[in-house]
Amino acid sequence: MASSEGVWTGAVGEKSFAEVPASWAKDAARDLLKEKNAGLPALDGVRLLLYAREEWGDAEAGAAAERALRDLPRDNPAGLPSFKPGTPPSPDEAARLAPVFWGAADLLSRARALTEFLAADGSAGALGAEAFLCAAAAGAEGAAWLERTRSALEPLEAPHASLGEASARISALCGLFQITADPALRRAADSLARGLFQDLWERERGGFMSRAPQNGAAAPPVVPEENAAAFEAVWRLHHVTGNPNYRKWLAWGLKGLAADARALPAAKQAGLARVADMMARGRLYLELVGRPEDEKARALALAALARHSPRRVLSWISPDDRDYVMAHKLSAPEYPALFACADLKPVAFAQRPEEVPALFGALSSAPKP
Repeated sequence: MASSEGVWTGAVGEKSFAEVPASWAKDAARDLLKEKNAGLPALDGVRLLLYAREEWGDAEAGAAAERALRDLPRDNPAGLPSFKPGTPPSPDEAARLAPVFWGAADLLSRARALTEFLAADGSAGALGAEAFLCAAAAGAEGAAWLERTRSALEPLEAPHASLGEASARISALCGLFQITADPALRRAADSLARGLFQDLWERERGGFMSRAPQNGAAAPPVVPEENAAAFEAVWRLHHVTGNPNYRKWLAWGLKGLAADARALPAAKQAGLARVADMMARGRLYLELVGRPEDEKARALALAALARHSPRRVLSWISPDDRDYVMAHKLSAPEYPALFACADLKPVAFAQRPEEVPALFGALSSAPKP
């Protein structure tokens, strides 16, 4: 993989790692539920429980996640959910909290409050962009929230200041690209990820270091929670760009990190367990035949984003690309149309935003290859 600072083609050293257990995510979710009375788990733990509700219909996990979020203190002047009683969240905390609240069906009012707080503060930058994308999908003033997202990501080619910020930036760039089909967003995400692999990838066992080594000092740590966010962002970029090397290197990295991560408390391993499950299951295929400048097509893209579905990846197909449309049987009475595909074959399509939720039901009931 090339970068402006050189070329590196290896992923990990010559080591043999055990395979990642297929049950890792379910095991971690079960352990989290056992700890549900011990207080709020880390946000990675809450996200895994929400994921369990979405992916394998675990209603108990979803209820536990929403209960944990609902129990966050709000006894502060701003009336916002916070980690600390009497204190409103900082912009960084709000940027981490808001997208998780968007995934909790019963707590959307708190998600909106956190997102408005981020917008008013103006200092969250790329960390708040994911929350702005969620607000755009909520329906009200979607175009304005998309503009805020783009503004928060400028300049697009900004170098990574930290692994966490870079992960948030890549994730938001990929999300905004799926709505707008602006190739500059994909290029920026790709460039940033290449820089991470060049500068922060730990080449003996895989995973990203927290920061680049300085002046011959010992290598910084590879932190599981930070790598969970980075791995998910790069996994999505793999599907957005079609670059198979991203997925191959992440698979090696997961093998290198899994044994140590699985020895940690459930809340600390939850993020990597969730990404391992996403990689094993693969993306949910949504193909939008339409033009990015068409408001009806944009409305379909936003409706797809509105559903809490972590494995969702949307691809734009030009209606002028008749060879692709015909070869993949993406037929509809008129376009734009959004298709849900399983085993690369359409199983349902929607032409209006209100029809989009049914696509996810069609995907969940489609025969597995």
